[in-house]
Amino acid sequence: MGFGRFEIVIENRNGIFYPGQSVNGTVHVTNSKVESLKGIQIECSGLAEVRIPVKNDKNTEFRCTNEQYFDFKFCLYNPGNQVIELSVGRHQYPFTFVLPTQIPPSFEGSFGHIRYTIRSVAQRPWLKRDYACQTSLIVGSIVDLNTLPAAVLPVKKMKSKRLGCFCCTSGPITAHAKIERAGYIPGETILLKADTDNESGISLRGSKAQFIQITKFIAEGETKLDTKVLQVYSHERFTDADIMEAQFLVPQLPPSTLPFCGIIDVSYQIQYIVDPGALSINLTVTLDLLIGTVPLYSQAPNSTSNPPRIGFNPWVVPGDDWTTNASAPPPTYEESVQAAVPLKSAAK
Repeated sequence: MGFGRFEIVIENRNGIFYPGQSVNGTVHVTNSKVESLKGIQIECSGLAEVRIPVKNDKNTEFRCTNEQYFDFKFCLYNPGNQVIELSVGRHQYPFTFVLPTQIPPSFEGSFGHIRYTIRSVAQRPWLKRDYACQTSLIVGSIVDLNTLPAAVLPVKKMKSKRLGCFCCTSGPITAHAKIERAGYIPGETILLKADTDNESGISLRGSKAQFIQITKFIAEGETKLDTKVLQVYSHERFTDADIMEAQFLVPQLPPSTLPFCGIIDVSYQIQYIVDPGALSINLTVTLDLLIGTVPLYSQAPNSTSNPPRIGFNPWVVPGDDWTTNASAPPPTYEESVQAAVPLKSAAK
């Protein structure tokens, strides 16, 4: 008949753990009849897995790999592994372990993931099927933008092109784009200023600015890129010039590079794209971003007297006084490991 209750309960009001932090929990067991068991054990695992489809002439094969960050196993009940009787009633088995310091944050992607799980197994004798229960941990990451010299620097670029080919080319189309700095954390706003000078004499189809996430998956010599548009602003057709100011609110996102993961990499960009129309290739200006979890001191409220705390929660938008709402529910697993906001459109 099994247990009436077999559940792992983790002690953490915020729902997010960080490298080096202790994880405390309890396995709860309720049984209405005596159960013969060889023991109850706990299994704690941190694992990254990548699975890339590769098409050939006849079918699709997969390139697979994984990285194991830790794999802890220990006994909670009956370490002697002898068959004993678990009496009727409610039972609690506490456990604790410490997360390693060099592990990446939780992540869910199209071709891979980084997951942290805790599994408890009640081992039954005589070839009977074991009882098992499992829960997931959300692991965050501390990426301090103040330790990255490029984070505070402005980013600006220019590109130009001509329409036509050989001797029949138009005047230049020149696009500029800039942001005030490269480094941001979730909850901050990126202000893009961009413009296009159109000397081609041809009406251009339009322009757009987009905030994108690029995830690179690596397995057995294969590399797969997955690009997601998080937000987008667009302008309609123009003839002489285009001027755009777009604001992108940084949503809940994993930090750049996914520290300590060798098979999944994440990067972020702002792209300003000019579409000439017809059969012409778009003119794209790309600005690289650094997404962290600890904000720049120069951007924090009252930064001279109250610098932000190391270990700032990356999934909480900072308020005016750098406090959080303790009564707010923690984010869901999906919100914490991967989040985006709806697409937007802006008028000129």
